[in-house]
Amino acid sequence: MTARKLAISLPEELFERLEQDRLEQRMNRSEYVANAVADHLHRKREQELEEQYVRGYTEHPETEEELAEIMAWASLLELEPWE
Repeated sequence: MTARKLAISLPEELFERLEQDRLEQRMNRSEYVANAVADHLHRKREQELEEQYVRGYTEHPETEEELAEIMAWASLLELEPWE
């Protein structure tokens, strides 16, 4: 994997917190910041997918027939719906 360099400026307090956590994690700065950015982007993508999912069900909710079918299957399997 090719690595690119990035120079950033941080407020002193944030830098000190980063350094403290980075040392506790026993990571170098590049690795620490790369992991933080990757984690942020992953959480952002998860949030976007969740919003799409909710929007989809809001715009296209289950029909009464679909709900009845789910309930029928749940009773056949002796499950509580939505378990």
